[in-house]
Amino acid sequence: MKLLKYFDSDLELVRKKEDVERRIATYYANKQRKSLTLYNFYLALMIEGKTSLQKKMSSTTFYRNMQILKELHIDTSQKYTLVDEGSAVEFNPFEWKEVV
Repeated sequence: MKLLKYFDSDLELVRKKEDVERRIATYYANKQRKSLTLYNFYLALMIEGKTSLQKKMSSTTFYRNMQILKELHIDTSQKYTLVDEGSAVEFNPFEWKEVV
């Protein structure tokens, strides 16, 4: 019988973007391309939604990636939104002096 080593953090459902990236990178440490593909799939899923993403890609790939995310205990329910603060810069050209 094969015994698997589990940690408490492996059994938790992951919701935060950083935790998802860490979990995928941990499980696919020797497969960097697969890791990046799954993480990008997760981000697209959170931004665009399941129905929109499912229309854009083949059903086989979509369901394979969804199954992998579920096996890794990653939340795909879309109850939580991704917020990326600080990536936008407010710029009003009328507040700055003209440079000649």
